[in-house]
Amino acid sequence: HKNIEWIRMDLEERQLISLSVQFTWAIAFEVIEHLKSPTDFLTGINADRLLCSVPNEAVMPFDVKRHSYHHRHYTKREFGDLLEDSGWTVEVWYTQRGKLSPVMRGDDGMTLIAECRR
Repeated sequence: HKNIEWIRMDLEERQLISLSVQFTWAIAFEVIEHLKSPTDFLTGINADRLLCSVPNEAVMPFDVKRHSYHHRHYTKREFGDLLEDSGWTVEVWYTQRGKLSPVMRGDDGMTLIAECRR
């Protein structure tokens, strides 16, 4: 779509902070668990709204052998605290119960999805 702008960058290098473009939405699915220190990324997002996801530690516990590219998984409380500490307010929690299952309201699936606002 002509109103979508795609940007590719290394999120560990804090490049988002230097972007002067203001976005309406930012989407970070299966990103945050790959970052050693996600706070810089989350605070650097220059958008009004954020839709993001992480693996749910309560349902899919972190195992470095199984998830070698992840730094960690999050409980709902840990993820909510991370988002709040980074300047985001979670408005709605969604979940996915399996890899191919639909996204639905809730927080009891293998993936936690947060719809946030600044």
